[in-house]
Amino acid sequence: MEGIDVTLLRIMRYREKLDNMYSALPMGALDEKTKILLDDFKQYFKEFETHIEIDEGRSILGSLPSDIQRYRVSQRSSLNACLHESKSL
Repeated sequence: MEGIDVTLLRIMRYREKLDNMYSALPMGALDEKTKILLDDFKQYFKEFETHIEIDEGRSILGSLPSDIQRYRVSQRSSLNACLHESKSL
């Protein structure tokens, strides 16, 4: 995952930023893992309507935000491979 993708994910963990900027993102230029995570972010905010940000927990370079980890494990186990790959960054 490129540095720009990691920076984008750090910004987009806030509901307001995701809502305002998602439709303008150049999806064709983003890493596939970034696209999957952005989709997870959207689904997370859809499911947890009162949350205004995704808890980053540890650095996204060391692991995925802790809220997304829990969401993925419980809702989207088919994406666990991406979770494991991100830990090796």
